[in-house]
Amino acid sequence: MLKKAPANKRGILFKDFAGAVKEKRVINIAGQARSGKTTQAKKLAAENGWIYFDSGLIYRAYAWKLLQEQNAGRLKLKYSLDDYRMADYSKELDYFKLSNNEISEIESLLGDIKVDFRGGNVYVNGVLVDSDMLHNSVSVETANRVLRSVPAFRSCTLARERSVRDALIKMGTVVIAGRGYAPDTAVNIYLHASIDERVRRAKLDGEEGTDAELRIRIEARDSDDRANETLKDFPGVFNALDTTPRSGAESDEQNIERVFDEIEALLEDSQKKQDELT
Repeated sequence: MLKKAPANKRGILFKDFAGAVKEKRVINIAGQARSGKTTQAKKLAAENGWIYFDSGLIYRAYAWKLLQEQNAGRLKLKYSLDDYRMADYSKELDYFKLSNNEISEIESLLGDIKVDFRGGNVYVNGVLVDSDMLHNSVSVETANRVLRSVPAFRSCTLARERSVRDALIKMGTVVIAGRGYAPDTAVNIYLHASIDERVRRAKLDGEEGTDAELRIRIEARDSDDRANETLKDFPGVFNALDTTPRSGAESDEQNIERVFDEIEALLEDSQKKQDELT
């Protein structure tokens, strides 16, 4: 059983838990857009010397590269993805329908794209790409949603995500920040928060748009999540945590620490169950 570590020894807080995840060396922190999953996954990995992996960046990196290809004239689509982001976000998939020829063009370019994840950073064809930009760019977000309608894009990005994850697991315990359920893990945690709080966080993080536009985009991402079999009825297979501040007096820093403590409690509980089975 884990013992509560003093505040000044948070770096060794989960030392004993590392043994419990030896066989299943993945901790998955999923959640809604702007629920705090990236912050918590980074913190958990950093304080325990574990490996941080933002799985969503793999998909966004491919979308970003194809957007670059379009802007350079090497990918010819009927509509510019930059124009596309100005459409009503809730109706965008009707606005932008890819033809068979356009899909073939996308498929032909996918093989030339190599996405890697090293040291918490994402690289496209060997070039470091700013993770904050990938998270906050409306163009990348909307391009990603359109491109997911292409079967080859979905299969390519999913295969690359799994390949990167498997490579990282060979190096040590991995903490994943993502949007969905991860099989064969030590624990699956799902973070969620109120829509108003997530709009506020999006603005703080520098995401483009007015409050109304941010709300529409976040709600669209929530709608996408509900189409996922493992997410539509969350918590389900997840341990769910609400990251909405509990009062107006709870600062962002206090909120992060409170949620981190709740994650710690979930990991302790997971270890207890592991101990009971062994």
